[in-house]
Amino acid sequence: MTIPFEVPPTEPLSEGLSAWLHHVRWVSAFVVLIGHVRNFCFVPFRMIEQPTWFDRGFYAVTNLQNEAVLCFFVISGYLVGGKLVHYAVQGNVPVGRYVLDRMTRLYCVLLPAFGLMLFTDAIGACDLKEFNGWFGNFLFGQDLFVETTSCNTPLWSLTNEFWYYLLGFLATILWLRRDWIVSTLAMGIVLVLALADQVDNHHVIFYFPMWAVGILLLWSGRLSRWVPPVAVSGTLFLIVVLISRSHLLDPLYVLMDFLIAATLCLFLASIQIRRSSPLMLQAGRWLATFSYSLYLVHWPILKLINHQFSGIHNHNPHELASFVVFAGVAGICVVCAYLFALLTERHTSRVRGILSRAIRLD
Repeated sequence: MTIPFEVPPTEPLSEGLSAWLHHVRWVSAFVVLIGHVRNFCFVPFRMIEQPTWFDRGFYAVTNLQNEAVLCFFVISGYLVGGKLVHYAVQGNVPVGRYVLDRMTRLYCVLLPAFGLMLFTDAIGACDLKEFNGWFGNFLFGQDLFVETTSCNTPLWSLTNEFWYYLLGFLATILWLRRDWIVSTLAMGIVLVLALADQVDNHHVIFYFPMWAVGILLLWSGRLSRWVPPVAVSGTLFLIVVLISRSHLLDPLYVLMDFLIAATLCLFLASIQIRRSSPLMLQAGRWLATFSYSLYLVHWPILKLINHQFSGIHNHNPHELASFVVFAGVAGICVVCAYLFALLTERHTSRVRGILSRAIRLD
């Protein structure tokens, strides 16, 4: 089946878009980190007597975990979904290569992370239940068929990521040819996901458009003349995030989250024509190299810190010492994640090469 619209050829990213993709990745991971560290270290906002504007701002900035995960979905949609679009243009999907790339991306960090979680369970820092905590979460069934383990609650988003990889792959196959087996499989998966998943802001089917909208960045170069200036698109993105955090439109959370994803795409499309300094590009690339590790291992590290040091909880935001503890805990998580990535995430390409040769994929 032919593509009824023109798809740009595969080419190197512009410096502007490449730099900002890296920065969005690491900033999103860092936002999730500081949100969870703040939950560990500080008293809940409702317990603060006479909160100041600083208190309100600090708690708002450290409560953007959901928005950060949406940014992850957009970047994934562009990188993975964009590759599927190019496969569709070529008329062939290299199934083995696609599966190997996606599974190594997930498991090269996830498998060692489970080792860390087993250690936290062994010393009593958390409870990694045999089926719900290990098997179900390891096969991306958390938040669907089993609970997300308390040893690593951020794992919930990997469920969405895994199923978006699969749904995108099946959609590409169906685009190329009408196969009743693939059609039945796809409809069956969608039906199971719709029935098994609880209706919330983690819903796999509801949030698939947030992943798919990232594919629009494939055409960002050709649409650059039509997008607003960076200042306008950036302001629009921040306004949507502020509206989301205000909870004024909570009943419309799916719409609000889609607007966050769409305005992020708009911002990235407008920023790509700007030149980035080599320092900014290198810094973003370096920080992004361990962003996935930071996302996956910071929670078990927080559990370990909590197990060893009981004094990190319920700090008052009106005391300077509280922020020293906050910064120290966040710093420990960043350093540990970087060292963890040196042993895992940095070697993803090497692992792919070894497995590719072992199964004679090429």
